Amino acid sequence: KPFAEKILALHQRIEATLGNRPGKVVSIAALEQGDQGFTYAFELARVAATHLARRVLLLGTWQSGSSTRVLQNGVARGWEAATFRNAPIAEYVHRLDEPPIAVSQINVTRDALAALTSSARFGNTLRRMRKQYDLIVVDTPPMSDGMDAVLLSPVVDGTVLIVNAGESRWQVVRNAVDQLTAQNG
Repeated sequence: KPFAEKILALHQRIEATLGNRPGKVVSIAALEQGDQGFTYAFELARVAATHLARRVLLLGTWQSGSSTRVLQNGVARGWEAATFRNAPIAEYVHRLDEPPIAVSQINVTRDALAALTSSARFGNTLRRMRKQYDLIVVDTPPMSDGMDAVLLSPVVDGTVLIVNAGESRWQVVRNAVDQLTAQNG
């Protein structure tokens, strides 16, 4: 119960910061290796869908917890095909019954994310998804494993950085925040 209360409080902070409009896109990034980022992303999606009746899309990047756990080690195709080949995005969205959320994967290779996020077509795809969902939660691998959160920071509305209080060095946290803000995150 205390963790669920933390997630509800996180959702309230997101709502207060970004407003009550539909189509919010929030990236969740852990600072260090572990499952914290995935846990927060999945629970935020679950709580928003089940307790707050929001239409939620959990969107994973390559090797995020969403792609390796929820989508059973990812899918053969990501948003690359929908973005660059104009394929219907619905083909890349999977519905879960419990929790009642949609899940999709942005990229199926590490290198594809940079090309996707810099493409105007990706922006168009994301705008279409904003119209279908109240909340899009983007699950990225830990920042210690890659730059996914930094690459996504210009196209999301905000990034939640998960740190281990009392364990994460402030210099490392400051560096991560500086990386995100340098990209207009």
